Amino acid sequence: MTVSAPQSIHDIIEDHALERVPDGERHGWLAMSWNTVGIVTTLVQIYVGALITFIAGMKIALLSGVIVALIGETISFPVILSVLTISFSGIMLADYFIVRRQLKFDGSSPGSIRQVNWSGVITIISSFILSHYILNTIIPVEFITAIIVSLLLYPLLYRVFYQDRQS
Repeated sequence: MTVSAPQSIHDIIEDHALERVPDGERHGWLAMSWNTVGIVTTLVQIYVGALITFIAGMKIALLSGVIVALIGETISFPVILSVLTISFSGIMLADYFIVRRQLKFDGSSPGSIRQVNWSGVITIISSFILSHYILNTIIPVEFITAIIVSLLLYPLLYRVFYQDRQS
């Protein structure tokens, strides 16, 4: 049995800042980029958590953190974030360009400000479910289906929920 001598600090650190990296210690571009993606995803999750805490308060932020932790295990977080962001954008575009112009054309007003826009909430949930789970086999680019569903569904649901209440 041989006892090896303690390694020097030079052997332990493996710093190749000023010299060529040996071929046996090189990593491919894919492994290096996945490390970067993991760091960026973590920073985005921290940022979104801080933003939700600032806007909604601690109880809702904790609930959203638990939901993100559970969903993040099965679905990639950037995909969820992009589909939800595109759904919000589709609702805003549909509200401005379709619903408000139709109300102006009809000579009516959008009515009083509501605390919850149920047509928007249902559109976001439906857009996410349809684009991420159902329509992704037909159109694999989920943000395209999310914007299409939002632009088509929101005006219809707005008519259903608020047609009677318009003054």
